[in-house]
Amino acid sequence: MKTTIKTGLIFLLAVAVPTGTVLAEEADQRSNATASEISDESKNTRAMQKPASDAQARTGENESRTELRANVEKALSEFKRQVVGSSEVIDKAAGILVFPQITKAGIGIGGEYGRGGLYIDNELVEFYSTRSISVGLQLGVQSKSMILAFMSEDALKNFRGASSYELGVDGDVTVMDLTTSRTLDLSKAAPSILAYVWGTKGLMADVSLSGTKISNLDT
Repeated sequence: MKTTIKTGLIFLLAVAVPTGTVLAEEADQRSNATASEISDESKNTRAMQKPASDAQARTGENESRTELRANVEKALSEFKRQVVGSSEVIDKAAGILVFPQITKAGIGIGGEYGRGGLYIDNELVEFYSTRSISVGLQLGVQSKSMILAFMSEDALKNFRGASSYELGVDGDVTVMDLTTSRTLDLSKAAPSILAYVWGTKGLMADVSLSGTKISNLDT
């Protein structure tokens, strides 16, 4: 009797073990297939999303340039309206670089940054950024506008040919104020670069542009 029971148990174990192994293998196969399907779906989702992200980035850039163009045009119109002799300067300049808003922030040592556009023959042809470090008494955020008038073809060529142009190093700049803008005689030899800086109270006289760096946004 005992011998019969043992023989039956051995038979059951012999049958159960392979069966359990087969079931485990089938479960693993189903799990791997499911994981593979999920991975493929994830790849497909990322592939579908990537072009959309690229398109969104391009759209954001285009919107930014469109807004910058509008601000540059507005600042140039304001310059013509507020500054005496500005129309003559624009007419005789080889190029006009307009920064609608240069923002300065910090306490003691601060940084300035702004973006603008270059006009040649009354057409907006390129976009630039400007940055500098300012030291002195300052508190909070301040902003100003700036126009650089390149009064000779050589001055404009040197500016456009530089990868990073530094005022006071790569080109001498004459900062104009209310008095000098009224008395400027363009029939005589004019400085190679004229700078007009203004804020809410008009042209700023006590301004230093040395160390201001300007770079093309597209290079």
